[in-house]
Amino acid sequence: IAREDPRFGALRSPEIPRLDDLKAALRDDQALLSYQLWDRPPALEEARRTWQRGGSWVWVIRREGVRAFRVPASALLEEKVAMFVGLIENRDGSEAVPAASLFGDLLEEALQELPPSVTELIIVPDGPLHRLPFAALRPSPGDPPLATRFGITSVPSATMWMRWGARAGAARGGR
Repeated sequence: IAREDPRFGALRSPEIPRLDDLKAALRDDQALLSYQLWDRPPALEEARRTWQRGGSWVWVIRREGVRAFRVPASALLEEKVAMFVGLIENRDGSEAVPAASLFGDLLEEALQELPPSVTELIIVPDGPLHRLPFAALRPSPGDPPLATRFGITSVPSATMWMRWGARAGAARGGR
């Protein structure tokens, strides 16, 4: 089938972009945040060993370079995201404190590194973060949500973001 329809073949075996390609595809006002979460429960001793070996990370990719920042393990985030999403449904402001806590866990360090010229975040979530409305997070309970500072796009992978960008560029006649 792939030989008969190369577009189908490309869907089955996507070309994974190299880091340099990804950086080149980003505009100066964009940053891509890619989360990779460790999914085993963090018992104290096991968590200490995992911290030394690796763990959960957010990779912040910009034209100028790449930085990585540690984030909590998937098991902890699963609980926090579920609570936050439940509180948002109340529509009574009770989500402000958990929104600030998740912001601190997932974004605070990464966003401190970004220059003011960055106005768009492309987020590649992992695990429970697929259910998290990043736009509703905030630096502190009294601050406005993240969406007031950044345009936020959530994508399933950097590969798909690159593919969609290439198609949009082709539809506009090039980037």
